[in-house]
Amino acid sequence: MLAAWSSGLLAISRDMQGFREGACADFLGSVLRPVESRLVRSGPPIEVHQSKVTEGSALGRDEFLRGAFLP
Repeated sequence: MLAAWSSGLLAISRDMQGFREGACADFLGSVLRPVESRLVRSGPPIEVHQSKVTEGSALGRDEFLRGAFLP
């Protein structure tokens, strides 16, 4: 099951069928959407942002997947 999730997450198409099949029907999750972002460190080797996110409500499996992968 973890291998299917991993390959789905790494795929360019973001195929989440493995997660959908592996997550139980009563799965609940939350999608974190940044409402504010501040650059903390810029440049090589990494760039760091500090973000504030909205408090999301609990979503069912299919709603979570739709929300997690919408731009």
